[in-house]
Amino acid sequence: MRCAIPGLFLLLAACTSSGIAPPNATSADSLAPDQTMTAMKTYLVRNGIRTSLVEADTAFVNQQSHTADLVGLRITFFDSTSGRTISVVTSQTGKYDLEKQSLDARGNVVATTTENKILKTEHLVYDKVQDRIHSDTAFTVTGSTENISGTAFEADPGFKSVLVLNPRGREKRAPARRPGAGRGGNQ
Repeated sequence: MRCAIPGLFLLLAACTSSGIAPPNATSADSLAPDQTMTAMKTYLVRNGIRTSLVEADTAFVNQQSHTADLVGLRITFFDSTSGRTISVVTSQTGKYDLEKQSLDARGNVVATTTENKILKTEHLVYDKVQDRIHSDTAFTVTGSTENISGTAFEADPGFKSVLVLNPRGREKRAPARRPGAGRGGNQ
């Protein structure tokens, strides 16, 4: 009996790794995970067409609540006709809800488009059914032709159609042309 206690202590000490801990099971909404996946990748598809690639360093899947808590999240959105990448979203954490078909990104969220627009916020939601991205959290967008901020927004994944709540910012203007420039001589 005496030898079993030190062995048990070593077993318990070995279980206290400093790796990524799964979410705590403190309420019905955050049940203990059924599966833990590393280097998780999955494609989201609508009508047989690939719309996005969801990647996470670690995913804690709970089959009862139909959710996955994600750590080190990266979402790549694709154009539905060409299949090309239109934007990439990264965040510290996220939650994918299979029933609602929504992805909730939190913590240092950065979205970058192929036109080099960069959106930064602390919270962003992708609704697969509506094919819309939205946030109820302050954000900023910087790009070659604009600097915009606001308290909330809604957009398509490529940020072509954007609705901003309480917008602040300015559009950057192209440099003014000199009189006579581009007309074949000085006037």
